[in-house]
Amino acid sequence: MTDNELRLQGPPIELDNTMRVQFRECPRKLYWFMRGFTWKGKPAYFISGSSWHIFIEEYYLTAEADRKERIVGSIEKAQAFYRANIGEAIPSDKDKWDSIEQLMLLYADIYRTEPWKMISGETGWLWPIDSRRMYGGSLDGYIEWPGYGTLAIEQKTVGMYLSDSYIAQWSFSPQVTGIIWGLSEHIGGEIFGCLMNLASKVLPGPKSKRTTPQFTRRLEKRSQARLIEFKDEVLRDFDLLEAEWLRWSWPMSVNPIECVGGIGRKPCLFKDVCTLPIHFTQVDPLEFSYIGLRAEKWEPWKRTKGEDK
Repeated sequence: MTDNELRLQGPPIELDNTMRVQFRECPRKLYWFMRGFTWKGKPAYFISGSSWHIFIEEYYLTAEADRKERIVGSIEKAQAFYRANIGEAIPSDKDKWDSIEQLMLLYADIYRTEPWKMISGETGWLWPIDSRRMYGGSLDGYIEWPGYGTLAIEQKTVGMYLSDSYIAQWSFSPQVTGIIWGLSEHIGGEIFGCLMNLASKVLPGPKSKRTTPQFTRRLEKRSQARLIEFKDEVLRDFDLLEAEWLRWSWPMSVNPIECVGGIGRKPCLFKDVCTLPIHFTQVDPLEFSYIGLRAEKWEPWKRTKGEDK
């Protein structure tokens, strides 16, 4: 999509967390995103993370199967995805298949049984947030837990240790708040919250003295007051986007860490694009070998995979 085509399209009436975060971090990053530019070939960390999600979904949606067959089948399905998508990506040690498979086997050994049942795997959703605009996304699944009721479940793999600060951040995450709001709308009633299922890809070495867990879980709740506040925040972002369409300036972030990355953060895909000595609307990002175009329109709310019947 060209600059003019995007402008004539008008401001979005559908938002998700990815778009919101990009707009908050760097309006120009969202500009490139809405024009359809993305990584050429998926990064290895994305492939390993998606493989993990496939393993987890299959592991729980086949919970009634023979344990050995359940583990083997879940890993084989994840491995097939990994091999089909890794392509020419160069994975770090943490994102190589052997490491991911070892992580899966460790998980299956620790979490042999659960007090809850997975009702559905990946679930997309898109709901009105006012009379003319929609908020949506997808969640990794939802579960039924006696004594708690319905909860969303989110899987996260990280290439660092599960520190206290990393674990605590989810209490402040707009992604989690949006997931709880979206699932509440999806089932037509209040839910308990979201179960964060967290895994560190840093595997223990033979002389490891780590003090952080390999896996951990955190129950996240949001009050009705917080969900109302969340809706107001999303509507504010819609309003700011509409104002940006009138200005059409799309400024860069004022925080250079957003550009070059930092601890636990990847550099922005467009950092080299933004250093060119011409106006950004005249740049063709495809001149950079690592930038490509999305094959499909960004509509995460259309994602739906497994469901336990």
